[in-house]
Amino acid sequence: MTNYMIYLDGKYIQPDDKLLDDLTPGRRRLRGVFETMRARRGRIVFCDEHLKRLSDGLKCLGLKDPLSPRRWKTVLRQLLKRDPLTHSRVRILVWREGRCLRYAAMALKYEPPVMSQYRRGIRAVTAATGRRASSRQARVKSLDYFLFADAYQRAAALGFDEALLLNAQGHVFEASRANIFVVRNGVLLTPPLGCGCLDGIMRAHVIHKALRYKIPVRECSLTVNDIIHSDGAFITNALIGAMPLASVDGQALKFPDIRLALLQ
Repeated sequence: MTNYMIYLDGKYIQPDDKLLDDLTPGRRRLRGVFETMRARRGRIVFCDEHLKRLSDGLKCLGLKDPLSPRRWKTVLRQLLKRDPLTHSRVRILVWREGRCLRYAAMALKYEPPVMSQYRRGIRAVTAATGRRASSRQARVKSLDYFLFADAYQRAAALGFDEALLLNAQGHVFEASRANIFVVRNGVLLTPPLGCGCLDGIMRAHVIHKALRYKIPVRECSLTVNDIIHSDGAFITNALIGAMPLASVDGQALKFPDIRLALLQ
């Protein structure tokens, strides 16, 4: 039994383990969206950007946002006050269940990667998905998350840290839980939204910061060979920031010679 509260359908409740499992993206096939955010000492990083993507995703699915951005912020502040932690993983979910629109928010304990993990990087394996290339998916962080959860679990079972996902055209469009960037000849490359990747909050931040620091950025389709024979690669999401890729399918990668600290 947990000892913290979640916000479910307008009420603060103490959940049991089954409810938390049901509210984990990928556990059930649901029509809806979710957002995962990082909070440091009670402050959510990129909160406005996450709430906007939540609203945009719901519109794309033909669903209504049950709360205003101001109300969501109030709920999240209350959750973080109830169980104050140095680092938290904050999650919002909105989904259709029968004729009802349901919603939930929670602040879970989060252990961020330590510096040695960033120095070591992560080992990834590729996974073919058959996903069609489409820019529509960029707007929706969907609760129908089985494809991503399954790829990650398969990678973990094989002893890898992550899975790099291939779309129906054989291009890497993202990792199971992150966007991907490749460094080549001083240029930062990343798959375009039309490849099927999510318009990640950290992805947009990295692109903005790179351009600010005069690092050229280009969106282009990437193959596995493009990554393996690059000058380095890293993945990004709102929780980990930017994490270097150490290897892909057992082949070691160069450590990206780019100012990662400046991009986070």
